[in-house]
Amino acid sequence: MESAQYQVVPFFLFDTLWPLTKLYQINGVHFLCYKVTDEQNGRISLKPMGTLAIFKRYGLFIISNLVLITLIYLSMWLTWNGLRYSDLSQVLEKHGQSKLDFATFYSVLAVSLLGHIVIVFRNLSYKDELAKLQDMFVNNANIDHEILKAERKWLIVFWMVAIPLFWSGFLIFFIGFAMLLEEEFGISLQSQVPLIFLATWVLHQLYSPIFCYTQTFFEIACSITAWIETLLLNQDLDDCYHLLQVISVASEAMSLQHFSLVIMSVIILIGVTFSVVSYFIVNEDLTAQFFAFLTLGIGLVAICTTFFLISLVSFAQKIVDKVHELGNLLRRLPVKEENVVLGKDIIEWRDFRDIILHDIDCFQGLDGYGYFCINKSLLTSIVANFMTYFIILIDFKIN
Repeated sequence: MESAQYQVVPFFLFDTLWPLTKLYQINGVHFLCYKVTDEQNGRISLKPMGTLAIFKRYGLFIISNLVLITLIYLSMWLTWNGLRYSDLSQVLEKHGQSKLDFATFYSVLAVSLLGHIVIVFRNLSYKDELAKLQDMFVNNANIDHEILKAERKWLIVFWMVAIPLFWSGFLIFFIGFAMLLEEEFGISLQSQVPLIFLATWVLHQLYSPIFCYTQTFFEIACSITAWIETLLLNQDLDDCYHLLQVISVASEAMSLQHFSLVIMSVIILIGVTFSVVSYFIVNEDLTAQFFAFLTLGIGLVAICTTFFLISLVSFAQKIVDKVHELGNLLRRLPVKEENVVLGKDIIEWRDFRDIILHDIDCFQGLDGYGYFCINKSLLTSIVANFMTYFIILIDFKIN
């Protein structure tokens, strides 16, 4: 069978959203690699940052966040006119917030911090694996440019939806909180504008490691999918073998991040959904303007978290489906009476195909640190756990 003709161009894994990646990179502790282009042949590689450069970026990230938090406290001191946290707690309790609501809020915040700390420090070793993946793609991947372009176009659509959705959720929530302070304590909304934007920016800083990691994962997933689509045309066994190696390296490199991201997202989703429903249960006056903003803000965060989870599973499940589709195609290939060089060994073509088919049959999805695979069955588990713990929290709230 003749191989299909396809266009090969200089390849870079993170080409689609590289300006955004650079922005996150400048911002702090994300994507700890330099993009290096060979002037002679145009080959693109990633060079992991040195210890000093990483130390500077970690220092900048920590200092910038400490400055933002200091400015928030300064803004509160200037605008709250002696308002104490106990006064605020009493008002929140008046509007139906119980100790369970506060415990849920602080639990969500603690899990978010822990999840992001894991991802930030995982970047220290992840940078080497990113460089390795880039080299593996450049050395082994023969990807059709048009197929890759078609896969990557969804990334732009995704981020055009995700970033405004997430930012607006936090911004609207803090506007609602400011309206509550204006209604209960007479603190004007205009005087709280700096506090609103500073608090929104701090939360963006908190979630930026997740944004950056998710972005890199989606770019890798799109490139793997485009590679598989190309292999469905040319059916080259050597390429199939290299593809499975890349998938294995990528799965192992991202397993801890996947685990942290899924667990964190589920807990956040349970917490914010409970907060909204809880307010409806206990509060008789639902006409307050601040309530509409608080509910809408929290709701957007819940929608965005769900959007991230579904997108993560969808991208990963597409890889699973395409890999097994490729396996079915390879099974129908006529047997060739020839030998294949595999490392230092020479084996028959039939045995080489059997090795590849065995690896394909064993592949059930990208790894979640050994606890789960990222595939569509994960969504079923997430929904079941979400409903279980959500019902338990509501039951505690009612009783």
